Amino acid sequence: MPKMEKPSADLVALYEELIANRPIDSRMMFGSPCGFINANMQSGVHAQTMFVRLGEDDRAKFLRQPNTSLFEPMPGRPMKDYVAFVEPLEEDLANLEKWLDTSVSYTLTLPPKVKKK
Repeated sequence: MPKMEKPSADLVALYEELIANRPIDSRMMFGSPCGFINANMQSGVHAQTMFVRLGEDDRAKFLRQPNTSLFEPMPGRPMKDYVAFVEPLEEDLANLEKWLDTSVSYTLTLPPKVKKK
């Protein structure tokens, strides 16, 4: 299994700043911070990208923007409901916040995830 690229310190700092005042629980997954709402993964960073979870209509709108893609933690293996900013450090902060808030709103509509026994 290939080694996963760690996100830059600048990207981690940006992500932590963005989620600080939102109802997002942060924890590390595969060496990168990810956000959860009611135990559902909502956002995070992976390698040098930032990803968010969106509903179908919002995903389509998101993907019409430049420097966006489906979130594929492994090439050819997109994760359902997730999209990514390809160059988040170069992205307009207001746009990052807009999509993060849209993602929070969507994730709050999902039923809480129940731990498996």
